[in-house]
Amino acid sequence: RPPSRLQFFTNTANSTQTERMRIDASGKVGIGTTGPESALTVAGTGWDHDPSVQSVQMGVSSNVARMNLFGTSGSMIDFTDAAGEDADWRMTTDSSTWRIGATTAQYGLAINTSGNVGIGTTNPITAKLVVSGNVSGASIDAGSQRIINVAPPVGNADATTKQYVDQLLTSVPVASSSGAYLLKAGDSMLGNLNLSGYNISGVNKLFVTTIDPLYEINGSKYATYVPNSIGQISQVYGKINLSKNEYKNEDDHSHTYTYSAVIDFTNSEHGSNLWLFWQTISEGDRMQNITANLTPEFNGRVWYELRPAQKQIAIFGQKYENEHENKSSSYSSSFSNDMKSLTISYHLSAPRHDSYNWPNAVPHETEKGIILKAKN
Repeated sequence: RPPSRLQFFTNTANSTQTERMRIDASGKVGIGTTGPESALTVAGTGWDHDPSVQSVQMGVSSNVARMNLFGTSGSMIDFTDAAGEDADWRMTTDSSTWRIGATTAQYGLAINTSGNVGIGTTNPITAKLVVSGNVSGASIDAGSQRIINVAPPVGNADATTKQYVDQLLTSVPVASSSGAYLLKAGDSMLGNLNLSGYNISGVNKLFVTTIDPLYEINGSKYATYVPNSIGQISQVYGKINLSKNEYKNEDDHSHTYTYSAVIDFTNSEHGSNLWLFWQTISEGDRMQNITANLTPEFNGRVWYELRPAQKQIAIFGQKYENEHENKSSSYSSSFSNDMKSLTISYHLSAPRHDSYNWPNAVPHETEKGIILKAKN
């Protein structure tokens, strides 16, 4: 009957035979072993870490199983999951880089002889980790090192570079020595901040020395400074016409003429200056927090009356008979009734609705501010 295995031997000088390879009855091939356990089993202690011919070498050295693929242009191992198809995955090496990845998408991972790791690139020479493509849902801790070569951001959650931020903030070349950078909490900035017409929003309290809306008229520039306000005060200015009213004295049948008008906050036009003033102030339960400064556009006197129940300010005026009479004359002066209406200017002020949050003394404030010496 035919033999159950096929054996290969070599002879030594004294004709001692040594089995080197066998194929057993099940087709398993063993090299260096008489009991192959798989389709190919390689055993033995022979190993050459520096082969001289292009080859595939396998062996065991110092109890470590080893495989060496040697090709003068590099080495490659392909992985395929279906018959008749090209490799789905591939592992390759050359003199400088080891790579692995799907063959249809170039190489997913690369490590060069310097220990640099590349993802999505075949040549990670610029840093210890080089990623070509997006990194999503990851936390990258670089310690004290930098993350470089970040692409310009396109989404709200994208990271970006100092160079990109500097260009947005300064509108000057990055090579400039302006020293501009993105401010973080507690930082100070030297130089001007130009927002190119954009707004500053979401600020709780703004510390400034001077606010100056600058105008340029016929090529010349002019400052229009915003005045100081002690306390959080809301103000409104305007003009109003006083209509003539006749009062008859039943005792002596005399007639008295007074001019009057009413500022009615309840019926003020929605969105008007007076309406917005009323909506944003803390007037007090008797409107006692409102201050009214009235200026007549005639020679006479004006006064006002607060009407908290009606949410109104009633304004009254009388015109002197003698245009040259002093406005501080007593009530015995004669008054004129020759005008159908009189005009006055008003200036109303009151604490802002949240003024209690903004006291004058701020002992815990950390801002330096303007330093003055108290007057005696």
